[in-house]
Amino acid sequence: MDSKRLIDVLGRLIGSSVASFDQTLGTVEFIFRPSHGQKGEHRLQIECPWRFEHNDHVFAGSDDLDAALTVEERMRQMIRNSGSLKVESVEADQFAGFQLAFSSNCRLAVMPTSSTQMSWMLLFAGGGGATANDGHLSVKADATVQWEAIEPL
Repeated sequence: MDSKRLIDVLGRLIGSSVASFDQTLGTVEFIFRPSHGQKGEHRLQIECPWRFEHNDHVFAGSDDLDAALTVEERMRQMIRNSGSLKVESVEADQFAGFQLAFSSNCRLAVMPTSSTQMSWMLLFAGGGGATANDGHLSVKADATVQWEAIEPL
């Protein structure tokens, strides 16, 4: 796994803010609002273990099934209360795992833990039709990484 390639693609999120969070069955989705001057949105869909840290504690994670507040409620509350969770830096490892560091002392860690049952995908979409930077990055269980550009209109 080429962690540099992951950092190059995930680095496009730096400066973006979390706009919303959604959870459906085993998939969570973070929607990012691009930094000032950019159009469109970025979607990060995760189907492997993850955790969201705040002030050096686990705030929410993929295994939080019986919490008093659902993961979705807690994450939406965090987004609302923080004002703006802006991506400040990206780290990646050779196993297709990564960490996004946010403002407000928050961090998202994605940790593939299976050789057969993990994936995550990052979708980039500009406003007003596809651009040369639009596309998606797919990471599958065998740690293959695939970037597919969306052809400009």
